[in-house]
Amino acid sequence: MDISQAKPTIEEIKSWDEGVLLEWLQEHHPKLLKGGNLNKFRAAEITGRAFLLAADNVRFFKNECNLPAGPSLELARLPRELTGGRIISFSPNPSLSSRMFRCTISRFVVSGQVNDSC
Repeated sequence: MDISQAKPTIEEIKSWDEGVLLEWLQEHHPKLLKGGNLNKFRAAEITGRAFLLAADNVRFFKNECNLPAGPSLELARLPRELTGGRIISFSPNPSLSSRMFRCTISRFVVSGQVNDSC
């Protein structure tokens, strides 16, 4: 896997485990996650698929990863930037809106608890 690409394809990102995603972030955005924030992101075990699902979801990075506002804003912006402005949905139901799907993921998959903040 070549993480040296500044703009990987969606399929490449979807295949990344949490280690590859973190390695790519550190190589291409070295100032984004430092010190304790790096440890928090690492502990969240975010895969490439999860990262794409978190597009525009600042609250996910703030609440689920416990990151400050600055890195949360940057991380929420990156997936859309990498996908050319598209929101990626892995929903089995095409009629499910991406916002509803992100909230569903946030409620049940990521946190393991019901979170009615969406």
